[in-house]
Amino acid sequence: MRMISEGRARGWFAVGAAAALLAAGAVDLASAASVKVGVVLPLTGGYAGTGTEQKRGIELSVERINQAGGIKSLGGATLEVVFADDQGDPKLASTEVERLISQQGVKILVGPPSSGESLAASVVAERHRVPFLNVISWADELYQRDLKYFFGLPGKASTMAEFMVGGLEYLVKTQDFRPGRIVVLSNSTPFAQAVTDPLHDLLKARGFTVVDYVKYDAKAADLTPVILKLKGLHADTIMGISHESDGVRLHRARMEQDFAPNIIAGISGYAQPSIRKALGPEGVTRVMSAGVFVLNLASVDMTTPGWPIAVQAAKAKWGAQYVPNPLGFGSAYQGMLILKEALEAAGSLDGQAIRQAFLKLRVKKGSPLQVMPFKDDLTFDETGFSKGLTFVLIQFHSVEKEVTIYPLDLATAKPVMKAK
Repeated sequence: MRMISEGRARGWFAVGAAAALLAAGAVDLASAASVKVGVVLPLTGGYAGTGTEQKRGIELSVERINQAGGIKSLGGATLEVVFADDQGDPKLASTEVERLISQQGVKILVGPPSSGESLAASVVAERHRVPFLNVISWADELYQRDLKYFFGLPGKASTMAEFMVGGLEYLVKTQDFRPGRIVVLSNSTPFAQAVTDPLHDLLKARGFTVVDYVKYDAKAADLTPVILKLKGLHADTIMGISHESDGVRLHRARMEQDFAPNIIAGISGYAQPSIRKALGPEGVTRVMSAGVFVLNLASVDMTTPGWPIAVQAAKAKWGAQYVPNPLGFGSAYQGMLILKEALEAAGSLDGQAIRQAFLKLRVKKGSPLQVMPFKDDLTFDETGFSKGLTFVLIQFHSVEKEVTIYPLDLATAKPVMKAK
């Protein structure tokens, strides 16, 4: 397996004569030596934590695919990954996709974590008719553009909001939880508000008491004023979305102001290990444990068929102390397995053939290919949306211990509520 990592200002270079011939269309597809996969990620900047975990998930998944014989329908062709750092910038994501296709000859792309990056980058891929697989981004808009070569694994922002309310209702029903005065909290990014806008409306429609919808600047250096506002609103429960970079500042401000309400929120601004590391054991106990439930794509204690295998392989590669992040690592690892199945079914590097393979693909729930939580078999509809994956609510019982509490069929522990 060959991995190539290229920065913004670096020249792009070809690797291997066979791959260069393949890009030029001069190699018989049935005996292709390798298949170039372009991967655009934020390896620096505010989303670097998630991007780095995605990179590791991709590297390990591809390594295992190649060791198992590569793409058999293409004569055992191996996957060759070309990484590009978009620094979390949608404009740079577009530029890098153009370079990957035009100069590197990639035949399929895997996209970055934020919706802004994916929205911009996928348009370029569509223009070239190169299939683009999204493994993390959630904005509903991604599936409303009539793109033919865009496919996504995670749920939409609107389904995320529905899941969060479902989790709240589960806690009310089973734990005698009284959410009281709810404040919807969101950073200023389009992705966060794509979740919190419908979340706010849905909570009100379901009869919950929503006292305010607070939005804050994701780039603000000090989020103490936000916490003071929430305290002034006498918020009993916070529900919302933040990202990793502002999440650290948000939770530090909560700890400094001794503000520990009930929370049902996500994604990386609550779920990333860097958040718990920044707060330390005392901080996690005070503001991130009892009564705090975190929305994520997956959890470290998943019992799906493929997750324990991926974790074992990751620890063998990077050391026993390494704990793969299910959001970044898990989604990317799963994505490459799906990508491999589509290429296998296509038996061709033609964009249209790969597109048709995605549309016909069905990955059975409970099969060895399942790494992430499935609610049903994984399939793609004509918009490129995957109907199979679901979310989870997790809880931190300590800095190191993460458990799943919802949905019930995936739960590994019972919720720990705040003392009344």
